[in-house]
Amino acid sequence: MDGFDAAGLVIRDVTLHGVLSGIGYWDRLVGLVESGAVNLDALVDRVFPLDELDAAFARLADGSRNRPKVLVRIDPALAEPGAA
Repeated sequence: MDGFDAAGLVIRDVTLHGVLSGIGYWDRLVGLVESGAVNLDALVDRVFPLDELDAAFARLADGSRNRPKVLVRIDPALAEPGAA
């Protein structure tokens, strides 16, 4: 493939997983989230600012989370106080 370093994955012994996401359900899901019928906050362990990306990856890798997701805020104006 153009632009995809498959050899680099092999050399680093990387495992790559593909996920079939049910693209036909996105509009319905977004509608449910926007209406409040689905609360995605229950999935989020912590929110990190972009300048703490290393800490976010460390939290993701440590395995002690009670919730599966770790988020990184790209826009500092949206950072949650005390979230990191």
